[in-house]
Amino acid sequence: MRLFASSATERGIRQRGVACFPSETISEVRRRPIVARPAPKPTGPIVIPLTESQEIILSIARKHKLTVAEIIGPRRFRDIAAARLEAVRAVKKAWPAATNEQIGRMFNRHATTIMDMLAK
Repeated sequence: MRLFASSATERGIRQRGVACFPSETISEVRRRPIVARPAPKPTGPIVIPLTESQEIILSIARKHKLTVAEIIGPRRFRDIAAARLEAVRAVKKAWPAATNEQIGRMFNRHATTIMDMLAK
C-alpha cells in the first residue's frame, strides 16, 4: 500500500512516514511537480426543490404578476401589500402549526406584523 504526503514540508513527510517509493528522499519528493487534476464536470443543473410555503409564495407572486423578491421585500405599495397579505394567509392556511415567528422569517417581517396581517 502506498501512502502519499499531504504536506511538502520535511516535518509533514516525516510525521506521516510517507514517500511514494521507499528509495525516494525528501528532496526528491519536493522536486516532483505538482499535477493539477481538473474538477469533474457536473452532469446536469443543480436543482434545489422549493418548500411548500415557497411554492405558495411563488404562485401568488405569479398570480399578481410580481416577483417573490417584491412580496418578501420592504416596499409597501398597495398591490404588493395585497399580494403579501394573501401570501401570508395562504401559508398560514397550508401550515396551521406554523408560529408567527416562523412565517415572519419567510417574509422578512416581525412576528407582530404577521399577527396583525392575520387579524385583518
